[in-house]
Amino acid sequence: MVTGLTTSGTGSHSHGGPSLETRFGSLFAELAEIGRRPDGSYDRKAWTPEDASARQWFQSQASRLGLACEVDRNGNLWAWWGGPGAKAVVTGSHLDTVVGGGAFDGAVGVVAGFAALEHLMRLNRPPRRPIAVVAFADEEGARFGVPTFGSRLMMGQLEPAAVRRRDDGHSTTVEEALRAASLDPDALGADEARVNRIDTFIEVHIEQGTDLAHADYPIGLAESVWPHGRWRLSLAGSPNHAGTARMRDRHDPMLVAASGILGARQIASDDAVFATVGKVAIKPNSANSIAESVDLWLDLRASSDVILDAALEEWMAAVRKAAQPHTVDLNLTCESRSLGVGFDRGLREAIRELAGHRPVPTLSTAAGHDAAVLASSCRTAMIFVRNHTGINHARAEAATLEDCAVATDLLAAAFLRLAIDEPAEGV
Repeated sequence: MVTGLTTSGTGSHSHGGPSLETRFGSLFAELAEIGRRPDGSYDRKAWTPEDASARQWFQSQASRLGLACEVDRNGNLWAWWGGPGAKAVVTGSHLDTVVGGGAFDGAVGVVAGFAALEHLMRLNRPPRRPIAVVAFADEEGARFGVPTFGSRLMMGQLEPAAVRRRDDGHSTTVEEALRAASLDPDALGADEARVNRIDTFIEVHIEQGTDLAHADYPIGLAESVWPHGRWRLSLAGSPNHAGTARMRDRHDPMLVAASGILGARQIASDDAVFATVGKVAIKPNSANSIAESVDLWLDLRASSDVILDAALEEWMAAVRKAAQPHTVDLNLTCESRSLGVGFDRGLREAIRELAGHRPVPTLSTAAGHDAAVLASSCRTAMIFVRNHTGINHARAEAATLEDCAVATDLLAAAFLRLAIDEPAEGV
C-alpha cells in the first residue's frame, strides 16, 4: 500500500477494459515499490541503482504497450505511439526523487501518460500525429545540484562541459555517473531536432500546495511558474580548538552561516518570496572544533524576477554585514536560475473546455517543472492533482486514486482532441 494513495472504486471505463482508476493504480503501485525506504519515503536520486530500476520500469511499460522506446543524448526516456515524428503531442514528468521524498512528485505524470495511452489504444484508432510519454532525467537535481537536468540540456539552457564536472559530494562526477549508467557524457547538449518535433507538452503533477484541497477541487490548471534559483554560499574562516581559542580571536564561519539562515527567513513572505536554506556542509564537522568552512545553499523563489533579484541582494547585504566582525571570507555562486514562465492560455482553455461542467481552477506555482523549461519552444500546460496534505518532497504527500484518474481522464481527452480526432478550430 502506497502511503496517501486511496481509491473510491469509481472511474472511467472504455470498451470493457479496466477503469482508469484501476489502470492508474496498478501502474503506480509497480513504480512505488522502487526506491521506497523503510519509513515510507523515497530515494531515487539520478543515476543510482534505484533510478536505473525506475527507468527499467519505464522501458517495460513502453514494451508492454508496443511503443517505440528510446533514450536521447541527455538521458531522457521517450515512449512513442506513432512516432517519433513532427508536431508531436507529448506528456510526462520525471522518475527521480529528492532524498526522503514522496511517492507522487514526478511519478504521477509519467504513470498518467502510460495509463492515458493504454486507455486510448482500446479505441483502435491510430493517432494522426505522434504521441509520446517522456521521463526527463534528474528533474530534482538532488544528487548533483542541477535541477531540470535533462530538459534544460535538451533545450540548450545548460553548458555541457560545466555540467559534466559537477560532483555529488562523494567524489563521483556527472561524467562518471553517466558512464556507469551506459550513457555517453560527451553527447550531452542541445537537441534542436528533437525540440522542434514537439508541438504540445502537457505535464500532470501533484499540486505542491493546498489550494485545491482547501477549495475541494480534484484538479487544477497551471497559469505560471514563479522565477526561482539556487545559490551556494561558501564561508571560509580559521579552524581551531574549541577549548583553547579565545572567543575574541575566533574567525568562525558558523556564526555567519547562522545569520544567513535566519536572514533567509527574514527576507521571505508568504505572498511574494519563499526563501529556504535546506542544505549545509561543514568542514571538518567536529563537535570540539571551530569550523574551517561552511557551505550553505539558498533556495529562493519569488512572484517576479525583479522581486527575486531584490530579495537576493537584500540577503547578501545582510550576510556581508554579519561576516565583517568575524573576518570570514565569502563567495556566492549561482547553481541554477530560472526565469518566470507563463503557460499557453489557448491550450489551457482548450483543456478546461474538455473538462465539461467540472470546475477546474487556475493556479500559479513556485515550484520548478520540466514543462516550464519547454514553454519557450512549444505550447505547454500543466494539470495539477489535489494534494490532500499539501506536503511535498516528503513522505506525507497524498493523493487519491480517484483524483489521479480524473487528471488522467482529462489528459486522455486532450490526446484524443489534439492527436487522434480531427482538430477543433484553434486547438
